[in-house]
Amino acid sequence: MSKFSKKCKYYFSFLISEFGCSYELEISIYGTTIYYVNHTSCVKIVEEKGDLFISLAKLKDKKVPEYTTKTGSKNKVNYIDLLVIIKQKNENDYEYYNTVFNVKRKKIDFKLEELSKALKLYAEDFLKGDFTVFNSLI
Repeated sequence: MSKFSKKCKYYFSFLISEFGCSYELEISIYGTTIYYVNHTSCVKIVEEKGDLFISLAKLKDKKVPEYTTKTGSKNKVNYIDLLVIIKQKNENDYEYYNTVFNVKRKKIDFKLEELSKALKLYAEDFLKGDFTVFNSLI
């Protein structure tokens, strides 16, 4: 288990305890991908060379969907970036969290702590199966 995955287990432990998510880890030459999956949704956390990406998806036939996003995709959008959800719900907080994503790579603990708080605050409805915001954004 990588340092990054251990840190994610710590900062995102609420996904398991409060939302009933399972934890799935993939490590490749490009980086680490962690999936938190419950009966309705999936949180995908990716670390590649110090960059961090967090996106959410609703399950398709109770399975994690293939990764497609709005940017440059001709396929149906399956994932939405956490920042897009934050922007939809609170423009002022979006500015702050956008800067968090762009903090220097060495500050991964700060990023994970702040973004785990944002996920809990802005995606609770999504994690409980309410996809109203998700559907309005795709």
